[in-house]
Amino acid sequence: MSNNSSKTPDGLNADVEALRSDFLALKSDIASAIGHIKTDTLNGAQNAAQILADKTAGLSADISAQGQKTIKSIGDQIERQPLASVLIAFSIGFVLSRAISR
Repeated sequence: MSNNSSKTPDGLNADVEALRSDFLALKSDIASAIGHIKTDTLNGAQNAAQILADKTAGLSADISAQGQKTIKSIGDQIERQPLASVLIAFSIGFVLSRAISR
């Protein structure tokens, strides 16, 4: 026969209580691990969001600077050749008005 049948009820209760204690400890350990994973994930997401915000701000500044250079370049071109600039602007306006009226 097996040894389990020879255990007393007190011995069996002690084993059940030990298992219960082990399960409670395991439950606590799993909850703690999930908490750490959640915190690490949140911190990683916040760091990624900050990096993205920084890169976006830098890109916005670059685009703004390029736009200012382009505007200045166009202004310089208009000052150097005002008649040609007026004719180009008139031509573009004429073509756009024809395209819109259709």
